[in-house]
Amino acid sequence: MPVNQVFDYLPRKSDKTKQVNFTIAIYICREYLRNKRNLSPPDVINLIEKHVLPVRPGRKGPRKVKPQASVSFLYRVT
Repeated sequence: MPVNQVFDYLPRKSDKTKQVNFTIAIYICREYLRNKRNLSPPDVINLIEKHVLPVRPGRKGPRKVKPQASVSFLYRVT
């Protein structure tokens, strides 16, 4: 389902531009494809609607989230 179709369902309450949180949207779509019998397409759209974020025009760029390196606990053994 293209993102444009999701925006057609969203009510226009304000002038702010909105964007879908793609991380959550992909997770919801994957769960839908895995368990097709448990959710209907309108339920999927409603779940995606809950995770819509405003676009912040003054923001310099997207956050670059880096995973933290795991810490070895061998130093505690010696």
